[in-house]
Amino acid sequence: MTLRRGTVPANGLDLLAVGLDRFTPALDADLGVVADGGAAFKAVRGEYGADKTFLTRYLAERALRQGFAAAEVQISETETPLHKLETVYRRITESLRTASFPPSAFRPVLDSWLLTLESDAVATDPGLAERQSNEEDRGLDGVHELAGGVPPTAAAREAQGRRRQQHHYDRRTKHRQIAALYDRLADFLPSPVVELNRAVAIAMAGSPAAGLAIIDSLAQSRSLPDYHLLPAVRADLLRRLHRFDEAAGYYREALGLARTDSERRFLQRRLHESETPGGPSCT
Repeated sequence: MTLRRGTVPANGLDLLAVGLDRFTPALDADLGVVADGGAAFKAVRGEYGADKTFLTRYLAERALRQGFAAAEVQISETETPLHKLETVYRRITESLRTASFPPSAFRPVLDSWLLTLESDAVATDPGLAERQSNEEDRGLDGVHELAGGVPPTAAAREAQGRRRQQHHYDRRTKHRQIAALYDRLADFLPSPVVELNRAVAIAMAGSPAAGLAIIDSLAQSRSLPDYHLLPAVRADLLRRLHRFDEAAGYYREALGLARTDSERRFLQRRLHESETPGGPSCT
C-alpha cells in the first residue's frame, strides 16, 4: 500500500534498495563506532524526491538488525519545531522502536536498562538478592500471622516468587537507578524537563534536599515559565522536608497554573495536607 501511495515503507527496504552499495560501508562503520560507545552524525542533502527518507529508513533498518534502537522525527514548524527541544524529545520517545518492540519501545528499553543495572549491582554485591529475598519472605510470614496462623499456600508462595522476579530491588534502589539514568540522559540530551524529572528521581531515592536544589536552579533560570509541574514538584519536596508554610505557597501557585480538574483536586488535597501538617503522611 505504501508503494502504491508513493511513500517509503517502514521495513523491507533492503529488498528495494538500488545504488546504495557505495554508502553501506560508511553507514556500517558509523554504527560500529556507536556500538563501541562513540557517536556519529550525518546530514543528508538532496532535492525533493531524491530518496532522503528512503536512505534514513534504510539505515534505521540496518541499525535495528544490529540491536540498536531507532527513532524517526519529522521536524515541523507547527507541530515539532526544532527549537522546542522538549517537543523533539517527546517525539523521539514516542517513535522509539527496536527489532522486538514497535513504537513506542521507550518503556521496554528503560526496563531493560534498569534490569541491567540491577544485575550489575547484584554482581558487585552477591548478597543483595539473598537479603531482598529474606525480606520478602518475612513480609509474607507477617501476612500469615495476621491471617490467624493459616500458613501461606503454595499458590501464594508461587505468586510471591513471580513478584520477586519482577521486583528484585526495593523502591528506593529503583529510584536511585532511575536517577542515574537521568544523569546520563541529562548529559546526552539536556533540557529543563529532563532536569525536573531528574530532581524528582533524586528526591524519591532519598535526597529531597538535593532534588530541591535542582528545582531552585530551574526556577531561577526561568526556563519553564508558567509550567504548573515546577511549583508543584517544588511544593512536594518542601513538604517532604517539613517546610509546610513554603510548600503551601507553591501549591497555591501550582493551583493557579493547573490545566485539568484532576490536577486541581490533587493539588488542593496536598495544599490541605500542608496547611494541617499534623495529620498527613509526608511521604
